[in-house]
Amino acid sequence: MGAHCSEVVSPSGDPPGSKFLRIVERVEGFFLQRFDERGEFVGDLQFETLDEAMRHVYSEYDELSDWRSCPDDPSGCMPRGGRLL
Repeated sequence: MGAHCSEVVSPSGDPPGSKFLRIVERVEGFFLQRFDERGEFVGDLQFETLDEAMRHVYSEYDELSDWRSCPDDPSGCMPRGGRLL
């Protein structure tokens, strides 16, 4: 199982405060996790497939950085100096 990370470059404003995103694969499905600019958790959503999670992300945010693989521990991809690690 793995995780994918992206930075919200241009938010659409809903939900406010999300700056970094992770999609984590688990046995139960795919979880979209949202974090603010300080790396604090602000919420998550569950999806059956990665495609559903990605469709939701691209319908919710105007512009994202490229997705990349990231560690299972969210602190491994949290911002330092305002940028995604």
